[in-house]
Amino acid sequence: MTYHLVEYLQISEFPENQYCIVLRWIEKNRILPVWIDAADAFELLQHEAGVPTRRPRMVNVLIDLAAATAGGFKEVHIDSYFAGDYIASLVTNNGDELECRPSDAMGVAYLLKFADHGE
Repeated sequence: MTYHLVEYLQISEFPENQYCIVLRWIEKNRILPVWIDAADAFELLQHEAGVPTRRPRMVNVLIDLAAATAGGFKEVHIDSYFAGDYIASLVTNNGDELECRPSDAMGVAYLLKFADHGE
């Protein structure tokens, strides 16, 4: 499978509490909208703003668990698009791929300061 580098641009809010992660496929200069729910958007926006939390978020626990068991994460992929949904995966340093929601993948990528790769 060939992956292409994408750039995270922003999270956009639309009417009726709809949110979208806006990515740009760099080599084609194409915009890739990834729709997410309001709770996920709020959490990612909190990450961006550097708002401290009293307790670890689930994405922090996931990163710590991967570091303890698989040597951490090395890449985030957007693997496919089907019936209006993107499918993402987190790739560990030992080569395992864990399927996840794009919003979860973006949380990991943001915290670990990864570049994002789309198929």
